[in-house]
Order: sequence, then structure tokens, then C-alpha cells
Amino acid sequence: VNFTVDEFSHRLYILTTDNMLSCFGYFALLPANTCKLKYQVPLSVDSTTTPVSIKYVQELESLILIFTNGSILRYSNPNEEDDEGETQEMTNIPKGIIAASWSPNEEHLLVVQGDNKLSVFNTRFYVESSVNLDDNDETFAPGQEVTEELLAIKTAEITWKGDSRIFSINYSINGGFKCLTRDIEMNIIKGPARSDKENVTDKNVFSVSEKPSQDLRQPIAMMPSGSLIAGFNITHEEEKEPKHEIVFWEKNGLRHGQIQLPKFKSTNSSGEITYHLPYVRKLKFNSDTTFLAALIDFKGDRSADNSIPKRQIIFLHRSNYQ
Repeated sequence: VNFTVDEFSHRLYILTTDNMLSCFGYFALLPANTCKLKYQVPLSVDSTTTPVSIKYVQELESLILIFTNGSILRYSNPNEEDDEGETQEMTNIPKGIIAASWSPNEEHLLVVQGDNKLSVFNTRFYVESSVNLDDNDETFAPGQEVTEELLAIKTAEITWKGDSRIFSINYSINGGFKCLTRDIEMNIIKGPARSDKENVTDKNVFSVSEKPSQDLRQPIAMMPSGSLIAGFNITHEEEKEPKHEIVFWEKNGLRHGQIQLPKFKSTNSSGEITYHLPYVRKLKFNSDTTFLAALIDFKGDRSADNSIPKRQIIFLHRSNYQ
């Protein structure tokens, strides 16, 4: 499910995986949970096409709907009652879309394409710049056979700084995840140190912008007004249980610290106590970076094991991660 809010009309728009667009009122303008619109987005595609992003863009006074098949649609007049509005395809990316995100000021649309390209569009949907997403710097070891499977970027997540001038993308490649931070001109921001240098003795010092890490996972979040980026990491140590951690790094990719997540205890109907390791699905800072919210889940089939905790949100205060 993808959703967006029009703050001026106080409407919440939800786009579900079956491409059904719904509009709900919130606050005092409309009764809570009142559905003002149900609209089947017209897509002549197979059933594997799913939504990537939905955003109400104030300048365009329209919803922008983005799909994995490469379609970027503009849905106009979504606030008019008894009017389904008009859908127009603004552009189509032949190789498909892996991830997409609007800058906080809504002036730029960042798109990770299916051909491993990274493109920036303006609000007229013209490409302002386009580069290879990966910088090919230590992504593959010397002498390693590079196959199409290892090169393929199948998943990515984008996060922006609040000033809309810097963004980070965490993407899968070569069996792990690699995270690069760029400015809006597509220049890569990297630190001068590398984790594999001989003079690096602290094992906690590493860079997420060099070699892909098999411990790093997809969700990331950049501080809107700070200098750190948060991510989810599963640290493996020999003959020890993996550590599930929220880790932090600078925009140049160098590690800054970590918080180990606790196990969650549950009791089944027989009174047996079980401990579960959390998996972070989403991370988000509030506007002044006072809090970091983490959506966590747990592996397992709840229908077969009712002791597995339900999905939940935990909050970390700034004092936990400074």
C-alpha cells in the first residue's frame, strides 16, 4: 500500500497493490474514514505491475502515480466530488522502475530504473540528469566474475535530507547492499578512509559506500536536519547469535555507531516463553530528528505459531543514537 496526503484539502489518498485509488477525509473537513473516491487506475499491463510511489504535488495540483512497469501517470482533479478526474501518462521508462521518490520541496523526482540508471526529473517530467546508479568502485573484488545476476539491482530505497540538496540510495548488488549519498547534481559524497586499509584496526569502522555488505539490509532514513543516516544491519559473528542493529553512518558512508535491538519475549497458549529477533521494515526520522521510528516485524507464520509478536513500531529518542 502506498499513500500520500494533500495538506490543503485534508485528504488522504491510498493506492493499493491492485491499483485501486481511494480518497479519505481527515480532521474536521470530512468525517473520519469517509471515502470520497474509489477509482481503478487504467493500466494495460499484466498482474505483476505494482505501485512504486504515489505523491500529491502541490505545484501540479495532481496526484503522480508511479508503477513498476515504467508508467508515470498524472491524475488531475482528484478533489472534485462526483468526478473521477483525468489520467494522463507523463512518461514511460521502458526498462521499468525499481524505486522513486520526490524531493521534500517537490521540485525533483528521483527514479531508479530497471537498467540500473539513476535519473532526476523535473516537474515537467523532463530528465535533468542521468547516471549509472553504482559507481563501480570496489563493488566487485579484483578477478571476480561479474555476471548479469550479480550486476542486477532488484531493490532500492531512497531517502532525502530536508533541504532537498542531498539524498542517499541503498541498493542491492553483488549479493549485498551498498549505499551511496549524492548531491542533486549527482556528485557522490565519499569519505577519504576505506574500511580495508591496513591502518584500520577498529572492526566497527567501515564504509557502506565501498564494498556491498551482506549484513546491511534495505531500509534507510536520513536525518532531515542532521548529518547521519540510519539503516538496519544484521551482524554475524562466528559461533555467536546474529546481532540485529540499527546502525548509523555519515553522508560520506563511514560508520558512526549502532544500537542493538533487544529480543522480544512472547508466551504461547501452553505458557512457553519464546524470544524473537526483530526485523526492521521501515525507518523514519521526525522533522527535527528528535525521534527515530522503526517499523519492526518478526519471522514466522503466526497462523501456525500464535506466540510470534505482532508487527509494531518502536521509537528511539535522540539520546539513544547521538
